[in-house]
Amino acid sequence: MTLAALRTWLRNNLLGAEVAWTTDDAGRAASAALSDRTRPDILITDMSLNGLSGEWVIRSIRERTAKTPILAITSFPLEVYAESAARAGAQGIIAKRDLNAICNAISVVLQNRTWTHGVESDVAELFLPATEAHRRAMHGDEGRKPRLTEREEAVIGLFTRGLTSKQVADHLGLTENTVKTYSHRIFAKLGASNRGQAIAIWMADGTSGNNA
Repeated sequence: MTLAALRTWLRNNLLGAEVAWTTDDAGRAASAALSDRTRPDILITDMSLNGLSGEWVIRSIRERTAKTPILAITSFPLEVYAESAARAGAQGIIAKRDLNAICNAISVVLQNRTWTHGVESDVAELFLPATEAHRRAMHGDEGRKPRLTEREEAVIGLFTRGLTSKQVADHLGLTENTVKTYSHRIFAKLGASNRGQAIAIWMADGTSGNNA
């Protein structure tokens, strides 16, 4: 679903609500959400944005304020971005295709609650109301950068060696689409928007090792 289509749908289905502004630029989204003049009652942010990740937008806002509840949306399976959205400080996440539930999700999040339908229970527990999420962000979170799973480490380890997604898939006995899904999980956990950035963060953190 395009940004324009989502905006039109929200205007037609959220009676009495106004779409204050839209942008596909992560930096502009964060700036507008933090400004007293343009701060919305709720921010709906795609986890995949131009320039920087949706996780960066969420974290940038939540570290500074609890005033704006945030609902993340994604066209990918929820498990790809749910954990990173929760740890960054979002109050819920929903699939773009689940339009019928978006109105309910917005209503719930505006009531200082969380929306975790379709999210695995252990990850759902990481979502907090805006005030609590802001407090967690202010005091730090040991889980700020979630650890990669063994399989995710194997994938990014092979990426650091210059392998393509297809070559990684062949090496690990996976489909190329599965490798791409792992890639998106890795990007989300590392706060990266592309493979090169993910590799740089992985190497800089000193967490890379010899992955077979």
